[in-house]
Order: sequence, then C-alpha cells, then structure tokens
Amino acid sequence: MKKLMILLAMAMMCSIAMAQTETTRTIHGAVIDKNGNPLPGAVVSATDGAETTFVNADGTFELEIPMWLKSVTASYAGYKNKKMKPRFDQEMIFRLKKDKTKFGFINFFGGANFYDYGDNIGGAIGLMGGSLNNWGFYAKAGLTISGDANIGGLVIGGVTKRICKNVYGYLGVGYGSVFYNLSDNDGYYHDYIYHGMAFDLGVIFKLSRHFDLTVGYTQTTDFTDVEGCNFIPNVSFGYVF
Repeated sequence: MKKLMILLAMAMMCSIAMAQTETTRTIHGAVIDKNGNPLPGAVVSATDGAETTFVNADGTFELEIPMWLKSVTASYAGYKNKKMKPRFDQEMIFRLKKDKTKFGFINFFGGANFYDYGDNIGGAIGLMGGSLNNWGFYAKAGLTISGDANIGGLVIGGVTKRICKNVYGYLGVGYGSVFYNLSDNDGYYHDYIYHGMAFDLGVIFKLSRHFDLTVGYTQTTDFTDVEGCNFIPNVSFGYVF
C-alpha cells in the first residue's frame, strides 16, 4: 500500500511538472478573402504579442502561441483586420473583408470673392478633388472673377484629415490672384490683378455613400496690407468613389 501511494504521488508530480512546462501550443489554419481565395503574405499574429507568422502561398499558416492568449489577429493590406479566439483543436479560418474606409472625391466649388475691405464682390468657381482617409490629400484649381469681370486663378494643394466618422478637415496652400480696386489718373476706379499666395481650409461632410458637401474658406494675399487680401468663402458638392 505504501509503495502504491508513493507511485501515485510520483505520477501526480510528473503531471504537474508537465503541465507547468507546457506553456505554448500551436494553432493552424488559413487566411482567405470573402470568395475563398487565399491571401498569401497576410500576417497572423498574437494580438498585442510578439508571435507572428506570414501566410504561405496556399493561404495556410501555423503559429506557436502562449496558451493564455485571448485572441489572434490576421491582417492584409487593403483588408480589415480580423480577430479570433485561439482554437487549438481545429483549423482557424480567417475570412477577411476589403477595407472600404478609403475614398476618393471630386467636387465642383463656387463662392463669393470679397476685396477692398469687402466693398467689392466678385466670384470663384472651379474643381476640387482628392482622397478621404485617416490622412489624405486634395487639390483645388479654379478661376476668381472680379466685379469688373477680370479673371484670375487659384491653384491649391494640401492635406485632408478624418475628424470623426464621415467628417474630414482640409488645409492647403498655393497660388491665388489678388484683386484691387484702384483709381486711375482720371479718377476712375478699376479692378487690377496681382499675383499672390492662397491659404485654404474647410470641412468635408460625406453625406452618403457617393455624395459629399464641403464648406470652406480661401484667402489670397500679396502680403501688402489688408486691402491686398481677398476673402473667398466657398461651398462645393460632388461625387465620392
């Protein structure tokens, strides 16, 4: 009886020792798209951990992870990341969906052009386009028109930044014509055009899947004085793709 008790104690100690040494296990499976096509080169990693592996050409993977790990993440460029709980006793199939949070847009814009302390009013028209993402870019090109129908130009480039869901801010700088209303030698007033810089900012509202509305403000200046500043509040509406 004493020998049996000793054997049982030794067996229990061995089991405990083996359980303590087995801290990792291997998971295996595949990473595919919604149509079942493999995504070779995708990354499977322990969420917030150091264990990482790349998916093979046939879409399969194998990874050794800690037994205490709560989730595993699969990622692939252009697709949304996906998390799953570890499954040690069966295949883990990660079916990834394309990330559609990146958009392009093209808009027609129009606005008023105030110059000479706002005593004179012209207009501005043109096109604006770019990308909408966490960080993106945009370009704006158009014409500015004085009250005397003189025509200048705007060429602006800058960045877009997501503020919250479906709302983006933009900020840019570029070239812009500056209008003055000055008197000639005979005492008659006329609009004159000078070269200057343009500063641009605003907010883009993604109204629906394919349409957006932009509210912005552009200022052109030749850095002389307040009279040398043209103020152009503008709005635009366009297509998101």
